[in-house]
Amino acid sequence: MLLSITTGHASIGFGRYIQGRVCWHPDGERLYFEEATFPIPPGISPVVLGDVATVAIHMINVDTGYERDLTPRCHDYPMSFSPDGKKLATISFRTPNYGLWIMNADGTSQTRLTWDDQGDRDPRFCPDGRKIVYWSIASGNPDIWMINADGSNRTQLTRSSYQDASPYWSPDGKKIVFESDRAGSFDIWLLSLDRLLDVNLGFEYSATQGGQGRALLTVRPSRDAGGTLQLDKVALHFDWEAAGEYLEKPISPPKTLSGPDDMYQVQIDFPVPEDAALGYHFYDVKVLYSEIVSGVAGPIKTYEHSAGDLSVGTPEQAQCDRLYVELRDRLEQLHAEEIERSISRGEAASEGTTPLKGYFDYLLKPDSECFLKANDEFYEAKYLYLGGDYAAALPHFQRAQTILGECPSEAATDQTQTGLLILLALLPVVAAILVTFFGFRTRRN
Repeated sequence: MLLSITTGHASIGFGRYIQGRVCWHPDGERLYFEEATFPIPPGISPVVLGDVATVAIHMINVDTGYERDLTPRCHDYPMSFSPDGKKLATISFRTPNYGLWIMNADGTSQTRLTWDDQGDRDPRFCPDGRKIVYWSIASGNPDIWMINADGSNRTQLTRSSYQDASPYWSPDGKKIVFESDRAGSFDIWLLSLDRLLDVNLGFEYSATQGGQGRALLTVRPSRDAGGTLQLDKVALHFDWEAAGEYLEKPISPPKTLSGPDDMYQVQIDFPVPEDAALGYHFYDVKVLYSEIVSGVAGPIKTYEHSAGDLSVGTPEQAQCDRLYVELRDRLEQLHAEEIERSISRGEAASEGTTPLKGYFDYLLKPDSECFLKANDEFYEAKYLYLGGDYAAALPHFQRAQTILGECPSEAATDQTQTGLLILLALLPVVAAILVTFFGFRTRRN
């Protein structure tokens, strides 16, 4: 039998209503969903300043039809219930970006958990209700994070240059699965929380056939490690090598890690065979370590994991990889500098819902032409690069690099502007001297 349980939500002349993002209460009677109103009806003042739509969380009893709006005039989405049904984890746009919030099942005690304004999404309660896992771009890249249900002990669980998102708990709360494009396309990855080490291997750029690849291995104690660990050896095995053949790198003297802020990093160069297939390759990482108890190292243990994010590409792809990162960072730096200058002039308080007048004024000035040309070339290159057409993307990246190299530096621009201001300030003085001089000569003649 089919039954509409949200009747009466059609447009009433001001806009349209959409129901989605449903979340069942554990009692099986209450259903939570979002209702978007666009445009906002006249006379309604949204909580999010400048918002063009409200997205409220509604609760409806599917048996009785009783319904209640829990977050009127807000921009919130229901995501996950605690196992006991007392708390609802949500995301809200009540700040310049989505943050994690938590509330009682009846909508009371709405409390914000994260404050970084970087974009936090998909919060999921763990099976015992004490922790919440989610993904965020707080580190500048989509990664998996975890936080206590009271907002304490926020912990970053994954650190990679790829996109990690949509985490879910295992029933025992010891593992988390998530989506990631580490192997070239989105796949399901598994993260175990009862390990003692956090290990990440990041590749600098695409490796090339017959060339030398480079990776940065980072080892940290996991959040549950507790005592002191001793690292003795790291080893890598690539899928083009025979089974059991590892590139080993002894750690001499052994490195000790005694706290969550300790870290061991080593650069590893490795040869890539001429016949290595183009595309992504799998590899295995081993870390040999021991726990130190009362100053004595215990039995050697082995940390192992496999991944598939090593890319072997053409020389053009390797160049594009490097230029993409360098130019993206440079253009973002130039953008941030103008944003900061605009804020320092008091032309806007944030980049959230209020446009930065000073920045847009800058785009209209002649000295922004260099930035805009480089930006156009970069985004044309980015479109081709992400589409895998590296030969076509490379000339655009190179032109963007040339244009940025010819741009006047900020210091030179500031000096020029300062010189012009000084000249303008001296003009009245110079004019007065000239008037006095010519007036004196006229009187003498």
